[in-house]
Amino acid sequence: MVYCLSLTMLIPEEALLHFVWQFRLYNQKDLKTINGEHVTVIDPGQYNQNAGPDFEFAKLQIGNTLWSGHVEIHVSAKDWYHHKHHLDPKYNSTILHIVWEYNYDALRLDDTKISTVELKNYINPTMLLKYQDLMNNLYWIPCEQQVKFVNSLKQNSWLERMAVERMESKFEYLSQLLENSKNHWEKVLLVSLGRAFGMKVNAIAFEHLVQKIEFSLLLKYQTEPLKLEALLFGTSGLIPAPAGDEYTRRLSDEFAYLQKLHHIDTLSETEWKFHRMRPYNFPTFRIAQLAALYQQEVYWFEKILKTENLQTIRNTLKAIQVNRYWEEHFRFSTSTSAHTNSLSDTFINHIIINCLAPVLFAFGKFMDNEHQKSKAIEWLYETQREENNITRKFETLGLQNSSAGTSQGLLHLKKNYCEQKKCLSCAIGLAVLKS
Repeated sequence: MVYCLSLTMLIPEEALLHFVWQFRLYNQKDLKTINGEHVTVIDPGQYNQNAGPDFEFAKLQIGNTLWSGHVEIHVSAKDWYHHKHHLDPKYNSTILHIVWEYNYDALRLDDTKISTVELKNYINPTMLLKYQDLMNNLYWIPCEQQVKFVNSLKQNSWLERMAVERMESKFEYLSQLLENSKNHWEKVLLVSLGRAFGMKVNAIAFEHLVQKIEFSLLLKYQTEPLKLEALLFGTSGLIPAPAGDEYTRRLSDEFAYLQKLHHIDTLSETEWKFHRMRPYNFPTFRIAQLAALYQQEVYWFEKILKTENLQTIRNTLKAIQVNRYWEEHFRFSTSTSAHTNSLSDTFINHIIINCLAPVLFAFGKFMDNEHQKSKAIEWLYETQREENNITRKFETLGLQNSSAGTSQGLLHLKKNYCEQKKCLSCAIGLAVLKS
């Protein structure tokens, strides 16, 4: 069957033609060159996203001749010359020129003519209309009206892929930390942990704080809680002057000694934000918890590397004993009613999702250790799901959010595919177009 397309139909992007060719979404039975030779596609070739022909090592039968070589795709046949392929020896092995509209013959460097297929006559117009709708609508995600009809197994499989990509996307940042720390994985974890403790609002300030802390000092003062707390609070610049109570005065005096001894540079108090935050996320309260975490254990990276059971990590984090001062304070010198100062289950989940799993995955990728990469993903899927505006909206559209693994996958999908309308690179988008 040859399709008759409306003249009012928009010309597709080249990326769509790549997609059509790769997945054979054209009338294969009647495919012919402009000269009338029948084309049988044995292998469409390997999709090449680097310099050179679009599909390499294709196998085709054109007429009675079996061909092996490359396939180049353009919207207009004249693009072969606009892109100067006729002067490029990399294109000498091109065996088929796929175009939306034929208006010129493509010639190799030696002036031999390449067979051409005008693809617009072999594509179902319905698929093109679906693609145009995805690209042009203003929905929250392009496939908002269709995603619920996509097979749940395909949805889940793609979200697993998105969770892995989410971990991959954090590798560059963590590998830079590794380089800056001269391959000190414990320092990498400390900085990542600091960002997690800062949440979104104080992530940068916390990163600046822990970057200033020498890891050797955490080890040196692990068994001296007041010194460890003074080290962190003093470096943060958050110890008030004058001190308003005995605990604050002791911290101030202790830090004065440590600063002189170790030549410690401090942050400005202005780097920290308290406004419109829940008291449990106040930086003073979180720094107290971070100090307690390193009193409990210094070699956290080594611990997560050797621990297989995530519950063991949870139990260790849950058992952390924070200075009792913080049972009646969220800020220095301002007392409150009694409250818990331990790490909540929700915050422990946050640490696993935003620090422990990404660092484990980065180590696995850096060392080519599939076990640690798999363990990192497994820990995500063993962690309670995140709930926010994005995950809740996806749920209303029919995508399940059953764990932190799927939550991370949904966040990555929205930011890196839906918002950029990369439907042709998305398994869900492809399913919509194929349906």
